Amino acid sequence: MNVKLNKKIQEMKEVKKAHFMPSCGDESLPIGALYKFASDNDIPTRPLKNLYLGLSYSDKDIEKYIKTSGFYKKFRIKYFTNIDDKVAELLANKEIVARFSGSCEWGARSLGNRAILAHPSFMESFYTVNDQIKVRDFWMPFAPTILDSFASIYLEKYRPKITTAPHMITSYVASKEGQSALRAAIHQGDKTLRPQVLKEEINPSYYKLIEKFSKITGVGGILNTSFNLHGFPLVCSPEQAFFTLENSELKNLAIGSFLVQKRK
Repeated sequence: MNVKLNKKIQEMKEVKKAHFMPSCGDESLPIGALYKFASDNDIPTRPLKNLYLGLSYSDKDIEKYIKTSGFYKKFRIKYFTNIDDKVAELLANKEIVARFSGSCEWGARSLGNRAILAHPSFMESFYTVNDQIKVRDFWMPFAPTILDSFASIYLEKYRPKITTAPHMITSYVASKEGQSALRAAIHQGDKTLRPQVLKEEINPSYYKLIEKFSKITGVGGILNTSFNLHGFPLVCSPEQAFFTLENSELKNLAIGSFLVQKRK
């Protein structure tokens, strides 16, 4: 998980190609064991395509939970045929939005499906997310999700032929453009960042959300941190999503095709 060490490794002249394990806790041991078995037995391997390996919930599942829990009475809830466009508009207006979509991420990084999202260009986004929801140490930076088409603009020494950055597991120095556009999602001391560089084929709906945000704001990335309260694991189920909404100052939850908002 040492993203700065990984940065040094990928910049070494001796390194022609670098792939970093996206999650480095005990949960990754089975994957390592399988690759070891494959290597010992000359079985061809390939990288994991993505890490959206967790549970998913349909709109019917979500609506049933909302109805049985009585949340229609407590919150303003509206169905959208294209919820990601609505989320992009809210983010462009400096709203903080929790996104619950598709299959849950595996591992220790937020990759957009169970994420708290914010406009990355304003430090107020950092303070709002940190003080009202995450409650982390003030010096701990958040990270951005960046469209692959903006990676070479925002990241110094971005060399995808050597290593890509799909999992927030390595770091780069932010360029001048990156420091401006992603101000709230970089380390304020040394101007480094640990991005999720997103390709459309990996997560089409999340990609289109950021693309829509980019068309509105001109910024090709968003602040992305894990959807959870301090000390709690990453949200997986609708029950956990609403628990987090109720026990924080979070105001907007995009869950499936439903936008849930606290009443003023």
